[in-house]
Amino acid sequence: VTIIDVFFDKSWGNFNLAMEIPMVSGNVGTAYGSTAKQDFDANAFIIETSYQINPRWKLGLNAGSVSGSDGDEGSQEALYLHPNYKIAEIMFNYNLAGFQDADENIFNASVVNTNYARLFAHYSSDAWSWRFDLIMATANEVAKSGSSFYDHDKAAYVTNAGADQDANLGMEFDAAFDYEWSPSIVVTGYVAHYQVGDYYAFTNSATPLSLGDVTATGFKLNIGF
Repeated sequence: VTIIDVFFDKSWGNFNLAMEIPMVSGNVGTAYGSTAKQDFDANAFIIETSYQINPRWKLGLNAGSVSGSDGDEGSQEALYLHPNYKIAEIMFNYNLAGFQDADENIFNASVVNTNYARLFAHYSSDAWSWRFDLIMATANEVAKSGSSFYDHDKAAYVTNAGADQDANLGMEFDAAFDYEWSPSIVVTGYVAHYQVGDYYAFTNSATPLSLGDVTATGFKLNIGF
């Protein structure tokens, strides 16, 4: 397997642009669930931008396109980004199937098979830092009724889709804060609301799942000496 990772980071005054383009090619055998040996041809395009309006406020737009794989077992095109790379508090942070299926791990999640955009506004004062984010995403590859497809969560090929799958992955609103109580004590927290997209209603049958929104909160006390 050959990995080429292009990275660029540049600032012009108060504007910053960062870009990364990982490209993976080679042979992966049957590691991705295929019964035949596969070629590997996957890539991603990731852009992060920000503009410092004043010492308090920063605005930005992050976007990316991460390849997914179709039902052709001759070539594997799904690129799974490192699990530590997060674009939201919930979206791609958890394997949603794991909340209903005991055989699934809720923490087995990576950014894959998506086009996404993240708008954000950050506010900072002497002790407080607030982050507000809006994230939207769609899938690159989806199942088509009667055709083979690749299940990116289970890393398995399915020979015959029972229905069409929607490409909408959903939309998420996040608000988070850091409060520096003292130089050695920092309090952090967040609240996130995820409007789950119809992509996750797909069950490979004529009966889709009934979806509901997901709301999550988190709180952490960091103490250093």
